[in-house]
Amino acid sequence: MHRAPFVAICAVGALLMPTAPAAAESPGSTVSATQAPMAKKLLGSITAPADQALRKRSKAPVTVRLELAQGARLTLLRVNGVDVTKQVKRNGRTVKARLGMNGPLKVGANGVLAEFTRDGRRSFDSSRFTVTRAVNGLLRVAAPRRSAALGEVAATALRPAGPVRVRVNVKPAAQMTATLNGTTVTKRFVRHPDGSLRAQLGPSAGLKYGKNVVEVQALTPDGRRQERSLSLRVASNGPLADAGPDKRTDTRHSVRLDGRKTKRSATNNWRITKAPKRAKVSLKRRSSQRPVFAAKTPGTYVVSNTAKAGRLGSTDKVTVSVSPSASVQPVTVTVGKNPAGQLVPGIAVGSQFYPSAVSGPGVQLLVLERATLALSDNLAYPAGEMSALAKYVANASSQGDASDFLFIIAALPGGPFTSGTADLASFVDTVQFLGFTVANPSDPLSSVDPALPFQLVGIPNPYTDGTAWSMPAALDGVFTPDINNNWTFNTGDYAAFDTAGPITVGSQSWPLPSGDGFQVVVADPISLEGSSSFFAMPTQIQQMGQTLQAATATQQVVVIRSVGTLPALDQAGSQSNADGFAPVTAALQDMGGSPSVFMGLGPGDTYSFVGPAQPYSFPAEASTTIAGDGTVTGQLFRVPQGGGFAPMAADPTGSADFASSLSSIAVQPAVGWPKSTSPGQQASLAYLSQKLDIGCDVSPCDVRSSYDDLVYQTQWTALISQLATYPCPSANGCKQLEATRAQFTGVRKQLAREFAMVDDVWGLLGTGSGIQDIYSQVQGATVGGLGQALNAVDTAVAPPDRPALTTILSLVTDLMWAASIVDVEDWALVATIAGALAVAAATGNDLANLPSGNPYQAVADAGPLFTGDILGQLTTTMEGVGLLGQFIVQDWGRLSATAAQIDTAWAIDSSTADALSSGLVNGAVQNMYSALMPVAYSAWALTPAPGTGQTIGNCQPGSEDFLPWKNVAPTGSYLDQMAPPVTGVEPSAGLDWYAWWEAGKDPKGVFDLGSPPPASLTDGLYQSFSDQNLQYAGLFAPWFWGRTYLGPPASTAGPMPRPLKPWPASTGRPCATRWPVVAPAACARAASRPSSASATPRRTG
Repeated sequence: MHRAPFVAICAVGALLMPTAPAAAESPGSTVSATQAPMAKKLLGSITAPADQALRKRSKAPVTVRLELAQGARLTLLRVNGVDVTKQVKRNGRTVKARLGMNGPLKVGANGVLAEFTRDGRRSFDSSRFTVTRAVNGLLRVAAPRRSAALGEVAATALRPAGPVRVRVNVKPAAQMTATLNGTTVTKRFVRHPDGSLRAQLGPSAGLKYGKNVVEVQALTPDGRRQERSLSLRVASNGPLADAGPDKRTDTRHSVRLDGRKTKRSATNNWRITKAPKRAKVSLKRRSSQRPVFAAKTPGTYVVSNTAKAGRLGSTDKVTVSVSPSASVQPVTVTVGKNPAGQLVPGIAVGSQFYPSAVSGPGVQLLVLERATLALSDNLAYPAGEMSALAKYVANASSQGDASDFLFIIAALPGGPFTSGTADLASFVDTVQFLGFTVANPSDPLSSVDPALPFQLVGIPNPYTDGTAWSMPAALDGVFTPDINNNWTFNTGDYAAFDTAGPITVGSQSWPLPSGDGFQVVVADPISLEGSSSFFAMPTQIQQMGQTLQAATATQQVVVIRSVGTLPALDQAGSQSNADGFAPVTAALQDMGGSPSVFMGLGPGDTYSFVGPAQPYSFPAEASTTIAGDGTVTGQLFRVPQGGGFAPMAADPTGSADFASSLSSIAVQPAVGWPKSTSPGQQASLAYLSQKLDIGCDVSPCDVRSSYDDLVYQTQWTALISQLATYPCPSANGCKQLEATRAQFTGVRKQLAREFAMVDDVWGLLGTGSGIQDIYSQVQGATVGGLGQALNAVDTAVAPPDRPALTTILSLVTDLMWAASIVDVEDWALVATIAGALAVAAATGNDLANLPSGNPYQAVADAGPLFTGDILGQLTTTMEGVGLLGQFIVQDWGRLSATAAQIDTAWAIDSSTADALSSGLVNGAVQNMYSALMPVAYSAWALTPAPGTGQTIGNCQPGSEDFLPWKNVAPTGSYLDQMAPPVTGVEPSAGLDWYAWWEAGKDPKGVFDLGSPPPASLTDGLYQSFSDQNLQYAGLFAPWFWGRTYLGPPASTAGPMPRPLKPWPASTGRPCATRWPVVAPAACARAASRPSSASATPRRTG
């Protein structure tokens, strides 16, 4: 065994939250210790309303229909948190509940949660649907046509044969959907410069001769709905041209356009009507129904097809978006030559350099199409002209769909890029509009120093907040496609860390010093350049506190590692030493660490910490008092706002190897193919590809271009045997193949080797395989865990209808912790694979943007709807994992690096998968409780009143356990130790003591909260995880309380308010601050309740 059982792990010290015996249930518990375990397969499902379905509000009830597996039964049905199980009726294996608007249903989003059981096993399913109500004023629809004689005529008038144009104006808050003759055509609408949505609809969209009906619907998130329909009559006296749906391709691939649905046409005439300037583009077979389009220049192209029959004709058009062929396009601020041959600053994207027209202080603005990375505009503004920049961005963002563009702003060298306060204000307003978040809203100008470099990549949104990546350093990252085939920015910058000794962060390392105390490394959050200091314990605790406080104030990357033999930190002895601990623990808590874990250290213990916390990111912390050997390994990433490094994923046992990670490999520079240097090798590749008939959408044929094609994802190993043999009788080539036998054999062996590698990569990252398969089990566990958590919380209290919050990174953090306490023999192997899974999920989430470009960073919704939200994010994250695989197989360097890891560190066999699944299920359950508990319960805090010299309790041997809260279960409170006691001084002074109470309610008094959670809910939170009882969540109390209630606000960034608030001022009691003088070490018993004057209560919630 490599670590202690979890029940013992929780007992870091007597001051940590007590835990109930694992075998016993508290009185009044509604969950038995023999509760049914989770079934591996669904025992039932919700079939209606379908997930994401719409239902119109009416007097008729809505039927919730469920189908049961053979022998299964429905044991719980909740709708919007209300138990409606008694309202169901069963007919065979079908269960129905008819619900009206007077019951739990409401206009807007509704959530359904069902629990099924069979033979002692259970499973959950969830669904989310929207009840809508009809309103006016959300949209206008028109399809006018013009007549030379009459001007604009009514849409209902007979129009000549040809595609029809439809214009829709929709309110910003609403989402639009449209159909033509029952066929969905929503994606054919594009944003026009006047703000309307417009589409040209031909036969491939469902247009026909005679009567056509266009139906448009606008729907808001709160359920308001408006519908409009148009009847369009198309004459049948001429051809009905069609150019097919819009196309996407890249600069390596050709694409066939499709006019086969053109009606009554004798001829077709295709031509390019719009192209980027100086574009290299070709259109072959222009008179056919399926011409071949190819472009070497990225950008947006429009191609028209004119169909004629005699003198009559009509025209349709298709948009072709052409992206760069490489999936990773580096972007950096650099120096290059302008058209005049002069060296000037500018921005390089891939191989294209965009020079700045201003060479002195100021900013450059580069605007690129998100779909293609094609140039839209390249402008520069000298210092003093930021109002012109602001005007341009505002105007550009109001033209069409602003989120279709990437806005890149880079400060130019030579001095401050703004001149004066008004100029700086214009600049800050501009970058805020593009998505930049100021650190201090009351003083936004303080967030930008014009004397320092400033770079930003932003996606504007005129109606909501934009999305931006910013950094106070030289722009250096990559553009990669996201799951919507739009390009997104990624810093491409990751750094592994390891505290095993020497401490390593990225490429730097610091040896462990000699002595007994703590080594502290403080590194710049942008460059990671840092320095190391050693502090002997306890004599240099004050200096350590000063160092940590300074580092915390400037958001530096901090690494703490214990060295040698520590003294018992909870027995500091002198007053001066005790005074020094409070700044250390306060800084640690500000960075997201756990003071109680730190203060529980003593002889024989090892401790590590890597921080700070950032939005959507948790720090890494490890101790021998928790698990493992007290060292931690992990990976840093750059946070979107500010570009500073923060932990992305970590192994709290220090066993996982993050030195080579999927995220780093996926964005590493491209490596040329080793077998493409000679004409003979190139001819051999084309011949082998042609014989396989794979990859022939490029010229010449190249099977390697199809490595990312999902059609062949599981076929590559089988294709090795289908590789053709050398066709020439002579070893020097022939007319059929101008290549030597040696050249051909080398290419063939390389392809066979690559096919096996590609198969391995897709086995790890492909749909239904490896990582995605394991995470699919997490999705099921998430439903089960959330179902159990919702059930347990709802049984105890009806939580308010306010959002729960989680993120993929917080889920990854929980998964890594939970996996680390799984009892497996070869944990080091499993840990490295778990780390690869965590990084894959976090990186995949970076690629899982919304269509607008906004990231899926946080999930926030009311409890009944939360299941569908987090499952939706996991699904899109797995799409991102698949896209990660595409990046890897497209380049020989990435492919070979990943395959090498799969052969060694990332091999997933059945036993490893089982161990990971168990840990991941546990992590999913923990994540759900962490998300839901702050919604249902806020927290009270007691700390000693500053300046009174009083304590929370008087610890006296032989007395009963001191529990100040009335009717609060032992597991319903938590003690946090911030400093050690002083010899001869009351040992319980300075404690922070926290307890839950029902959110939204006022307590009866300081010590009588009136509505604490019952023991039936809290007793299981810290018990060792069991799939037979998902209320046993295996949470670690210091991390749970620190990250959920007590940690820095950045750790729970998002719409949910922080649950920590001061005690109401009306009580006359000041809000407590950290009281650094004294605190107890292991006060498990105390005699008397403190008076109301001896402690300052705080309300958290």
